[in-house]
Amino acid sequence: MSDNTVATYRLYVSAWSRISDQEREDRLARSVAPDVVFRNPHKIRYGRPGVIEQIKSFQSNTSGGSFSTPGGSFRVNWVIGFGNDFLAEWQLVDASGKDSFNGYDAFTLNEEGLIKTIVLWDNTKEFRLA
Repeated sequence: MSDNTVATYRLYVSAWSRISDQEREDRLARSVAPDVVFRNPHKIRYGRPGVIEQIKSFQSNTSGGSFSTPGGSFRVNWVIGFGNDFLAEWQLVDASGKDSFNGYDAFTLNEEGLIKTIVLWDNTKEFRLA
């Protein structure tokens, strides 16, 4: 795994923060393939516009007001992988700087080093099997 992989993933994760729409589009253009496929337990989204739609939906529906004011963000805890397949843990940090729930992304990169598939799991009671 290269430093470029981690940097690309961190840039993608940073697009989930409370930032301007233009900044979000710029960050996603530098980290996510145009034809990306994003999956979570609720929905499948296609392309960068689909990822943007998912981010906006998440921000408007996050409990506890984490994104009701500027400052809510995500932290990357770790990334592991081989070849073009990776697994990462992220941490939601609310607007006051307090850690909230965490989750995981399995992702793959295309030939240009952009993320082409993302499967997200949030580590909430709703999705725990054991």
